[in-house]
Amino acid sequence: IRSRISMEATADKVAHLLEITETTMRENMHDLRHSLKRPDDVYLALQYTIDDNPNIVGGCLSFEPDYYHSKGLYYEPYVYKKGDGFVYEQLGSPQHNYFENPAYRKVVETRAPSWSDPYVYESENKTSTLITYSCPVFDESGELAGVCGLDMDVSWLGDTLNTRQRENYSFLMLLAQDGKLVACPPSGKVSQEEVNQAMQMISEGRNVSADKRLTLRSIVMDTDPFWQVVHVYHMDE
Repeated sequence: IRSRISMEATADKVAHLLEITETTMRENMHDLRHSLKRPDDVYLALQYTIDDNPNIVGGCLSFEPDYYHSKGLYYEPYVYKKGDGFVYEQLGSPQHNYFENPAYRKVVETRAPSWSDPYVYESENKTSTLITYSCPVFDESGELAGVCGLDMDVSWLGDTLNTRQRENYSFLMLLAQDGKLVACPPSGKVSQEEVNQAMQMISEGRNVSADKRLTLRSIVMDTDPFWQVVHVYHMDE
């Protein structure tokens, strides 16, 4: 019972964290839509949006093909935080054909918001785990202008979720729907061997390890992105 309560509390914390980013998108959608009148105004609207939420590290607006004739076929303004400031970039190009991006295609086809699976992003000798919340942006005529994506850093989640475990060696993990690891405890709390062992147990559908040292319980979040919360225990605890 205590394990389930712990996992449900973790699921609630994560859901609340994601909901804050979804709210950031909703609250800034009017300004994003208003900025469509002039293509270069989009950068400032994106800056205000990502500045609204400390966990968001960057944001882009991937426009539909040739939405602005003056900008050409590919137009994808991107703004990201750097130090105390912001950097503006235009990412779209034949070499970066975002029209083929599965996250972009999903939102265009469904006309609905969506969370991405976690992915690793490397910049300036720093490796981060990011997820992206993507949402359709419609212009004043009701036509789809493009897809806005907000990049959220979740690298710190594993540390935060494992700060108050009752047992000395128990730990929590988050997994995406495809089984990819979203967050795990810091290396000082648990060995990589145990994390790998737990991942193998999950992939094999077992809740007790082969050497009888570890046992696990899990639940699935009931909201998008439907991550799996896994609680791993040492059998002697």
